[in-house]
Amino acid sequence: MDRWRSDPSFKTIVLLLGLVVLAALIVSSVWAQGIDLPDEITIETVDGEDADQVNELDLAADEPFEVTISGIEEFDERFEWIVRLNGEIVDRERAEDSTATVRFDPETLEELEEGEEYELEVALSYRGEEVSDASDIRVVSIHQPGEARDGPVDSEIFTLSMNRSGIPPEPQPTQEIIMTGEFRAQEEPHDMTLSIEMFGDVGLSEDGLPEGIDVTAVSAESDAWSVEASPTEEGIELEVHGDGGPESGEIQLTIEFDASEAYEEFEAAEQAPEGTPSGAQYRIEDEAGDTSGTISTVLWGMPLHVVVETPDGERLTPDTDRENWEEYYEARAPPYDPSIEVYVGDGKLVTTSYTLPSADGVWPLVHSEDRYLRVNVDGFADPVVPLEEIDPEAHTRYENPYVLELPEGEELEITMNDQNGEPLPDGFLELENEDGIRYDLEADEDGVVRTPLQPGTYTGTALAHTAMPEWDIELNVVEGEVTEKEFVLTAPQVVDSSVEHVGGTEPDVDSIAVNSIFYEGAMIVGLMPEDGDPVTRADVDRFGVDKDPHDIAELGVDETTELRLTIELDGFEPDTLMWAARDADWEVVETDDDRTVVEIETKATEIQKIDEMRTGFGDQDSVEWPSGDADVADEEFEAVVEVWLWDFEALFDEADYMSGTSVMTNAQIFSVPEMEDGELSIYMAAPAETVDGEEHTGYYQAFLSDELLEEWNVEDPENDLQVVWAGEEEQFHVESVDGGVYIEVDPVHYSDGAMELRSLTYEPDDTWSVFGIPWYVPVAGMGLLAIIVGAVIVLRKK
Repeated sequence: MDRWRSDPSFKTIVLLLGLVVLAALIVSSVWAQGIDLPDEITIETVDGEDADQVNELDLAADEPFEVTISGIEEFDERFEWIVRLNGEIVDRERAEDSTATVRFDPETLEELEEGEEYELEVALSYRGEEVSDASDIRVVSIHQPGEARDGPVDSEIFTLSMNRSGIPPEPQPTQEIIMTGEFRAQEEPHDMTLSIEMFGDVGLSEDGLPEGIDVTAVSAESDAWSVEASPTEEGIELEVHGDGGPESGEIQLTIEFDASEAYEEFEAAEQAPEGTPSGAQYRIEDEAGDTSGTISTVLWGMPLHVVVETPDGERLTPDTDRENWEEYYEARAPPYDPSIEVYVGDGKLVTTSYTLPSADGVWPLVHSEDRYLRVNVDGFADPVVPLEEIDPEAHTRYENPYVLELPEGEELEITMNDQNGEPLPDGFLELENEDGIRYDLEADEDGVVRTPLQPGTYTGTALAHTAMPEWDIELNVVEGEVTEKEFVLTAPQVVDSSVEHVGGTEPDVDSIAVNSIFYEGAMIVGLMPEDGDPVTRADVDRFGVDKDPHDIAELGVDETTELRLTIELDGFEPDTLMWAARDADWEVVETDDDRTVVEIETKATEIQKIDEMRTGFGDQDSVEWPSGDADVADEEFEAVVEVWLWDFEALFDEADYMSGTSVMTNAQIFSVPEMEDGELSIYMAAPAETVDGEEHTGYYQAFLSDELLEEWNVEDPENDLQVVWAGEEEQFHVESVDGGVYIEVDPVHYSDGAMELRSLTYEPDDTWSVFGIPWYVPVAGMGLLAIIVGAVIVLRKK
């Protein structure tokens, strides 16, 4: 096989760079040993009670309960809890420890009846296999979202309610909590003692404070009653002298901590406070041991409640008429289309924290002085407020939020076209103002960026998913004027193509057409029926290509058919081939300054697909692959040819031996290869079962160039290489060809995992950096500047 070189000045889109560099720098998925499920597991407790009895539960869609399980010595990141009621799956989540948090959605609750008993089964699942245990429960009450109810509070004596509280990022922080307490209707005010559990497993959906934090002093005040507080091993004891006092009143609790050890670890990890209400939950118990209230505590930050108003004073709220509207705020993948976003970030959209707002438009955030408050909503300029200008003490309560008024800004009309004058509806601008604040602005369906922006000078890049970027652009937004400009981006394209039959069963070749599009640095080339629906710019977005491959079996193509594709490319010279082909052999047969001719001889492959998952590009961080009963194909494509052609040498100009590395598979999803420390790793995912319910097996074929083998110190590939799939070592076949070797694993037993091809003789070269980082990627925050295909890191605005 020939090896290919490309013009080193060639620049490819920065979005792909971020993905690969991010994966190479922060993801190292090395499963050296196989992981097995235990022979058996045992449910120990259900909602804190012994599982050997029939436990009575109050069920609510917005309140989970916990099930503790024993018998698991080691957890793998691909383990999953699957929860069933009377054999029907009602919940599933990643199994990270021995506690399964069970949540019932409203639809499940509608099918249950109060007073009835059900078998609660919890299964530990891994790669389609399960081990489970069961316990019986009785449903005492059922509460749908929005119903009036006490929630987790079951005290019949005294109840407490409060807003979130925070522990500031300091070695010796002080936490102040204001609680409203009330004696229940049937109780006369009297003296009583409350216990506040703060450490360890506090019995709710979240644990208490982490190790390395100790209570050093506590105090309490109240205008309603005489109150006293003292530290205990579990947290705090609060005495309320209510005899002769009012039925309700406020209590202010002040807690002083020595958090030096935990804070040192927090600073060393350089972790920013999360934007979601998280950290710890304290549970308050009355003298009977029932829950009187809970305190949601933000760790290393202060709560900040925010509302957003238009210049006319109208408060903006989420579109609650939209079905499952919360999903649009909670999802980091499709459907990600909230009507308004309020978030905290670093100003450059590299790291951002999002939250789910209340229905009346209150956003619960976390205050951190070195960050910014931002808003994204159509029709208004994106305001940027340094959090150091906001006093969090004044806005910790839901009832007293910070009011952010939206500026109107000046209108932009930035036209984005390709070299043929076609609009780029997938175009967007990445801009920075003079203060270094970043803005991402998307084009509309006409390829025009129409959005308000505050006056000032902006520099940055004009990009599109299907074109090459234009660097170093500048916009001057002047008050009272409409800013108009046009950017023409070059879109690599297939300008000529042909398909020939060269072996095996002869199909109707005249009815086979070539379908192509350039996306995120790759030229996607596939075969389809002549009357098929081609992929267009309307099918691509920040999450990937939303288009299934074409099945050409109807044209007479079968597993023996050998086809030759000849394509002429304008503005693109590939060196690597990936994905849906089998026994592919390809080469660049002709090239000049602008045009490159590529020949590919290949067989078609079969693809099994789960409908809810896109086919094509994805990685382990962005893909939540289903397991168990959901890991079954919904659709079968009998004969597919769809390859992604890359120019890896242009991406990684220091690692030229990457050039020519090719990977073929029939997996539904694949990632860009990660190359580090003598290992080539690719994430692959495909259904564990076919549409017919049979075990689904596939293949993996990789071409390694002689230069790469030399870099890895590989002289005898059969003995110097090792292949590991999803943590288990696999047998492989080696075929030596001109310029390198082919490595094949067949069969590959799906579902998902990392296919790791590693050298056992590799000796690190300290002078070589991971993947050979391209010269135009800034070292600070590299990779995080990009949008990962399949998951959102930055927020864009139309």
